[in-house]
Amino acid sequence: MVLLHIDSRHRAQSSSISNATFKLTRPLQGMTRARVRSASFFNNFHNISSDNNVLITSSGSITLPPAFYTASTFVALLDAQLIAVFGGTGPYVGFDQSSNTLNFILGANSIDGVGSNMAETLGLSENATNTGIFSTFLHLAFPSYVCFSSPLLTAHGEHIHAGRQLSHSQIQPFLTVPISSGFLDQQVFDPVLAEGWLPLHNSGSHIDIRVFDPSSGREYSECTHWSLLIEIE
Repeated sequence: MVLLHIDSRHRAQSSSISNATFKLTRPLQGMTRARVRSASFFNNFHNISSDNNVLITSSGSITLPPAFYTASTFVALLDAQLIAVFGGTGPYVGFDQSSNTLNFILGANSIDGVGSNMAETLGLSENATNTGIFSTFLHLAFPSYVCFSSPLLTAHGEHIHAGRQLSHSQIQPFLTVPISSGFLDQQVFDPVLAEGWLPLHNSGSHIDIRVFDPSSGREYSECTHWSLLIEIE
């Protein structure tokens, strides 16, 4: 048995934390399988990214900077952007924290659920243009999972999403961890039993590991640190 310790701080300097290359101290020769013993990461992942930060309106588009937003800061910025494109004094959208409800007061203005990648986050119909007075539920508690993938380690499978169209190329992860820690907190994944065995597909003196969101396929480029302990036989 060999224990492979991987820490994002020790990656090759030419690679990024979210798409990292590591040089091994010795090649993985004569070894056929591996499994994850533990993993850790900091939850500093954006809930507004390039996948969900554009809203199309009747007066132009709104783009929010990628970041992690609380509900109140997100709605305040969104309303300020709506005031900037629609004019007037607003508010055009408010937030009811007790019910997690967005309350829109658009008047003759409209927002487009069809062309906006922010539609799902705002709870808008993705098949209609919205105007007047209406309410929706805010979906800001994302992302929900962290996935690790590597050409060296695959489970011969992929994630399947229910109730939504395929929007990205399916990546074969060797580890998927639900995010349960708060923003900026460290999360440790340390199962009572180690993860199932995975076949090693080739031997070599390096390993590449990518960190991403399985729902959107987005690479977590904002990632700051992660580590893995992998058992190899």
